Amino acid sequence: MNLFLSWGLRTFLIVIFLTAAVSKVRNRRAFREFVFTVRRLGSWFPAQQTAIMVVASEFAVVVMLAYEISAPWGMLFASVLLTIFLVVILTALATGKGGSCRCFGSSAGELGWPQVVRNLLLILAGIAGFFVQSNATDTDPAAIAASVLAGLGAGGLVVFQENLRVFVNNNEKRSP
Repeated sequence: MNLFLSWGLRTFLIVIFLTAAVSKVRNRRAFREFVFTVRRLGSWFPAQQTAIMVVASEFAVVVMLAYEISAPWGMLFASVLLTIFLVVILTALATGKGGSCRCFGSSAGELGWPQVVRNLLLILAGIAGFFVQSNATDTDPAAIAASVLAGLGAGGLVVFQENLRVFVNNNEKRSP
């Protein structure tokens, strides 16, 4: 059971962080839009450098989760990074800075409570993954394959949900 959860949660977070990082750097325009979002939300550091650190951190999570030896620390790092994102979102909501999230690059959805809930659930997944990963010892190939597929599906649903929410909200704004 630990192995199933371990691989599933690793794959799930890899999908989330890889999609987030790649979508922010897929072209110059996407990265400029992300830098603009960082600037608007505020930062203790210059926006460009902060944006670079965010993307580098997201890629680092992916690499850490990809290797068995570093996966527990990748889970922990993912949780810390998601907690920082959560604080930024809550601060933006409290100060009225709102605006688009750019969580998954092209996603222009407004920051709001859905991102708070999503990040809380992702943080819990990372923490659970840390403890499960530390105890995973089985090597059943069928369990690994099933859990990887489950993680891919769950990660895809989170990304799809964000884009679907933006699509629905945009259509609601346009309808008379």
